[in-house]
Amino acid sequence: MNEQVLNRFEKWQRTAWIVGVVGCILWLIGIVVARHTAFQSYWFAWIFWNGIGFGALSILMLHILSGGAWGNVVRPTIRAAIFTIPMMAVLMIPIFFSMGDVFPWATVHGLDQAMPHKRVFLTTPWFIVRAVIYFAILITLVRIFRVHAEVGDDRISRLASGAGICIYGICMLFACTDWIMSLVPRWYTTMLVVIMMAWQFLAALAFSVIIVTALARAGLPVTTKQLHDLGNLLLAFVIFWIYVSFGQFLIIWSGNLPREISWYLPRSAGGWQYIAVALATLQFLIPFFLLLSRARKQHARRLLPVAVMIFSTNVIEVFWLIVPSLRPTGFHVAWLDVVAFVGLGGLWVGAFLGFSKRQLAAALPAGKEETHG
Repeated sequence: MNEQVLNRFEKWQRTAWIVGVVGCILWLIGIVVARHTAFQSYWFAWIFWNGIGFGALSILMLHILSGGAWGNVVRPTIRAAIFTIPMMAVLMIPIFFSMGDVFPWATVHGLDQAMPHKRVFLTTPWFIVRAVIYFAILITLVRIFRVHAEVGDDRISRLASGAGICIYGICMLFACTDWIMSLVPRWYTTMLVVIMMAWQFLAALAFSVIIVTALARAGLPVTTKQLHDLGNLLLAFVIFWIYVSFGQFLIIWSGNLPREISWYLPRSAGGWQYIAVALATLQFLIPFFLLLSRARKQHARRLLPVAVMIFSTNVIEVFWLIVPSLRPTGFHVAWLDVVAFVGLGGLWVGAFLGFSKRQLAAALPAGKEETHG
């Protein structure tokens, strides 16, 4: 094991924990100053960081079922990412005590008379019960993969992945309805869950590529074929993301139905329209043309900036998906948005490094600075 690299990972982990704790303390202070904004910011940050673990779980199941050398190099990263899911389940608990600050249906007035069919589904007790069920199912999957990977039982892992892909999709369907769609109770769509799973997969994949390409410069053995496959996966899901996102917009807008269009109205004014253009440019247009280059996909140094761009733009996408429903008056980034994002991010990165540092450091040959450009 490369002890020097392991010590560096431990230093990064301590820094991440410190940043996370300080951010969370500042967020707690923010509750006193602006409770409403604090919990809205927390919800945005929680959705993003939790989504990386969910996306990593889908990548792991996909690789177990399909195989391929590309998955071997990202396996330590995605395994460590799925192990953060139990922590994120615990970090959801603060929202249970502030439902009215985030979800309009949880306020005193509740749902209006036009939605009697949602009165049973959208209640705080059932919301909590469903969240517990989602996490219980997905954490069970994580546990299965962890135990059987340690004993080398691939047969059980393949069976769990085959069923798990379907179970994951069903859980995300209901979770998307609860966590994102119910922020605008009168609105509904069948495509949002696909968009949600697309950005989760893309965020987890981009994060894994960042780790792999960064460590390739420190000696992580990565072949040109593996990098090329990872670049192709990024390209495929960048195209898939724009397809489902624009497809939903086109169908809803051309249908010209007030209830469906209501979700897009706050996102088409007040500065949010520029965020939508930035998303299309930074998460599709630029990465699409960059990833068409074979040379870029086969060199870690060239692929790294593209992965960083996609991952960073995913933060903007989640902000665009969540915040306009909570603050329809126009684009605005509150200081608590940054504090909550950095605080939860520090805790997530600290936990991730704790799970991954020994596996990643062990994969690095001692005494080598760089093995792949």
